[in-house]
Amino acid sequence: MGGQGMPEDQTAGRGPNSGRSRSPLVRRVILPDFIVVSLAPIAENVTYKLATQGRQTWLFQDLGYMLGAGLLIVITFYGIWIHQRDDRKLPPAEAMRDAIAATVVLLYLVLVSWATFFAPGPRGLLPDQLLASLTTVTGVVIAFYFVSTAAASKWSPKPPWAGEPAVQEQSATEKDQR
Repeated sequence: MGGQGMPEDQTAGRGPNSGRSRSPLVRRVILPDFIVVSLAPIAENVTYKLATQGRQTWLFQDLGYMLGAGLLIVITFYGIWIHQRDDRKLPPAEAMRDAIAATVVLLYLVLVSWATFFAPGPRGLLPDQLLASLTTVTGVVIAFYFVSTAAASKWSPKPPWAGEPAVQEQSATEKDQR
């Protein structure tokens, strides 16, 4: 009992509910994007009311959404890019391709949801022509993502199979012994 106790549990505080066990993707992308997507309609409502009442002439009517979309793009792109490049150790081209595709698709989904559910003004956030163009751009990005991923997997040099070098070395040593 004198000074000798049980060793400290090295896993204490690192269970499934611990903050340190969260995925880097959650900390870098998901939580910040959730905060931006949630707060942008509130900021938009405030700036819209101030701008339409003429109290602040420097405010744009869609300032909340403009800032929210900008933050969403930056957070998503850099978060996915860093996650794919550093955490998952993917090649730079693949990490960049994933970041671009994720950013465009997420921005599209968020803009459509903002326009559908949170437009405070009488004119709506996304006119029909802009929505059609944005849908086309998102479709093209998704198509190029899958085509480039398939092309890269087909024509990129592949590492040898896990057991292949050992089999070749073993067969070479067996030939030498004969």
